[in-house]
Amino acid sequence: GSGVLPDERFVDVQFHELVDDPVHTVAGIYERLEGPLPDDVRDAVARHARRKPRGVKGLHRYSAHGTGLDAAELRERFAFYRERFGVPEEPPAA
Repeated sequence: GSGVLPDERFVDVQFHELVDDPVHTVAGIYERLEGPLPDDVRDAVARHARRKPRGVKGLHRYSAHGTGLDAAELRERFAFYRERFGVPEEPPAA
């Protein structure tokens, strides 16, 4: 085979959607791939989200600063990805 998987084999989600509403996001993934989200999986996702709330230990901001990478070059290089998947450009780190 070509090694290329068809688009219908993938489900793309935005990270912020998964963080903001993990149960709804996982339910959408199940609907796309398998059907309704089973109750036990729904409960497990909800429990995990309650046990691991984002930001409890502080937030980490990733940036090109200090890595030797050029932020403008990275924005240009991955513009196709942001456009294809509707990923907003993040503001530069302070």
